[in-house]
Amino acid sequence: MKLGIPLVLQYDLSTARTVSPSMAAGESNAAQLGANEIMRTTVESRQGRIHLEATILDEATQKIVSVNAADAPSAAELLPASNALAKRIDGHASTFASEKIQTVQTMASAAAATNLQTRVQLLGRAVQADPTFGAGYVALLEIISRSNNPNIKGLIAEAQTNRKLFTPFDQTKFDMVVTRVTHASLSQQAKVAEAVLQLAPNDVEALEMLGAVRFLEGNANGGENALRQALRLSPANVNLQNQLALGLLGAKRFRAAEKILAAMTANPASRLELAVCILLEGDAARANTAAEHFFTAVPNAEVRTLVRAFWLAISGQRPKAIDSLANAKFADSNLKASALGETTVWRVMDKDFAGAKKAAALSAATDTRPGSPVPIVAALLADSDEAAGEWQKKVAAAKLSEEAKETLLGYGYFLSGHYAEASAAWRPILERSRGADLRARAMLKGSLERAHDTDEARKIEVLAFVPEFGDLFGVISFDEMRRQLK
Repeated sequence: MKLGIPLVLQYDLSTARTVSPSMAAGESNAAQLGANEIMRTTVESRQGRIHLEATILDEATQKIVSVNAADAPSAAELLPASNALAKRIDGHASTFASEKIQTVQTMASAAAATNLQTRVQLLGRAVQADPTFGAGYVALLEIISRSNNPNIKGLIAEAQTNRKLFTPFDQTKFDMVVTRVTHASLSQQAKVAEAVLQLAPNDVEALEMLGAVRFLEGNANGGENALRQALRLSPANVNLQNQLALGLLGAKRFRAAEKILAAMTANPASRLELAVCILLEGDAARANTAAEHFFTAVPNAEVRTLVRAFWLAISGQRPKAIDSLANAKFADSNLKASALGETTVWRVMDKDFAGAKKAAALSAATDTRPGSPVPIVAALLADSDEAAGEWQKKVAAAKLSEEAKETLLGYGYFLSGHYAEASAAWRPILERSRGADLRARAMLKGSLERAHDTDEARKIEVLAFVPEFGDLFGVISFDEMRRQLK
């Protein structure tokens, strides 16, 4: 139980008003996470009783801020004593969601496990032993959702049958995870995040979710306020910093976004985001300079060639991008195949279908990866100048996932001028994302405009975004977004 006491305190203090607890593997890690205060817990035997003590120190000065204690007459009473200790630290602290010490011990073992599969097994054991333990289901869903585990629907259904037995706090946390995992509507995601914050005003995950949703809804002030509050609680959280920067970029507040991204250049991905941000501000020369800093962070020379060409293409220098890859020498045949796949797309954008077909054929002859989608997609896109119905049949018969086919149809119809068909392809993609897919927003709006469905097009608010390197179609959606922003 000694290892479980910090876990109990973390859970109980989740609803606190004065602190925002998080677990860290040691005090140095806590400092790296931006913790302002460190809690040290001790458990010792004193005259036949078990004495618990929580000492809170200022991280910067290492001076004691407060000391709180509680006693348990026996090991069996450690859990109530831990709950009492949390209440002494903050009067709004809650009570641990299980009365079983074994559940605490299993959860503590799961938190300490470095192997993901071991952690999943331990969490599964915890909820099987106590199906009313909502926090266990929440932790398990969080992990499984990140691995695209096919069992997630069954786990959600199982947890739903026990939801009414969860604590009110665990009910709201469970609802928040489920709405995110199942891609619920933006309004529903905001609603459940706000419900969590009603009980736990300092819940960083709820603030992060609310901030992201507000930006997607076009409420930039609401998004910024929520994410800045999360950053005050977790100032060294790189994901929060990046999300705030991209949210501000999406809202076309480029200078504010640039300021954040400029301080994050230790992260190579942020260097590309910074260059794109400056490009969207309209300063091409300074954007090119920033992009050069990104290129230097790419160790592989051949990958660097691909990245440089991608930058040329998104920055409006597509002929140069095509030439750079046409003249490049690749020792890695698969990188060469990817380069040929990219040039196929860019040639189709320029209506050079003959050149696109040659590039696609070379990509197929070069790619040695079993089942690689690159040459298949390239060949189909190069044929998108055919009659829409015939081309659609080719796509339907291709050895691609249904998601890949749908995306290909959207881009192919758009580039070949079949805008009504493109709109029909993009609409379900955007609807499934509940408006979160910014590329689909730009492509659907552009397709509707060109199909002269201006009333529907006006309903779609396009937000700025950073194209993803490695996305074959990234230049198309980025170009369309830039056109609309202008």
